[in-house]
Amino acid sequence: MIQRANFFSGLMDGSQARKTGSEKELVYGKIAVNGCPTELLLKCQDMCEIGGEDAQSVKSAYDKTFVDVCKMPEDRYAKLMVSVCTDGASVNMGVYKGACTQLKADYDRNWLLLKPSPGIGDQGRLHGRCSFPGY
Repeated sequence: MIQRANFFSGLMDGSQARKTGSEKELVYGKIAVNGCPTELLLKCQDMCEIGGEDAQSVKSAYDKTFVDVCKMPEDRYAKLMVSVCTDGASVNMGVYKGACTQLKADYDRNWLLLKPSPGIGDQGRLHGRCSFPGY
């Protein structure tokens, strides 16, 4: 479904298990289907599998999910992602090296809308605040 979308948003939030200390990131895609916003859970990424919990690893989680898991051609991924929404943690929204800043710099996506949602306590509130421009 996401492969055929005219545009999409990426959403991601992570948590760390107290018992194991393992960091996991949930990666979502948001698309419009017949004019209705639709969210798709794309992957629960174990961050130790791709390098850790730093900004480059978080960016890699986005890239790998959309390109490898969703089988989206890299040129479509580069051109059709219109926004990224995540909490305001510096690993995500850091002005110089945050994951979202890197996503914007890649492929010259100067138009990419970055939407931090400070004060997120759970995935549901994150998704309630992040949407396509105009929705």
